[in-house]
Amino acid sequence: NNVADNSMPALGLALQNNKTLVTLNLEVNEIGNAGLKELANAVLQNETLKTMWLGGNNNDNATAHLVRNLLHPRIAVPFFHSSTEPRDHSLE
Repeated sequence: NNVADNSMPALGLALQNNKTLVTLNLEVNEIGNAGLKELANAVLQNETLKTMWLGGNNNDNATAHLVRNLLHPRIAVPFFHSSTEPRDHSLE
């Protein structure tokens, strides 16, 4: 998908206004620390999103934990990993 930090303003606005999305998979993109923080702030305004998959992006572990804690317990961020391969969700 090539979603990167510069995509966050438009994606954030769309998520703030969305009333139906419950799961968002943004794994294996180019989202860095700044974009991840911007995304987290945007989804806090969303009332329907329950789960976001964000592994395999360009963020560090400290930012990943910060975002997970910011969104928890309302939005689950099940797994951050450093691999560029998406997680096999069938194993969850």
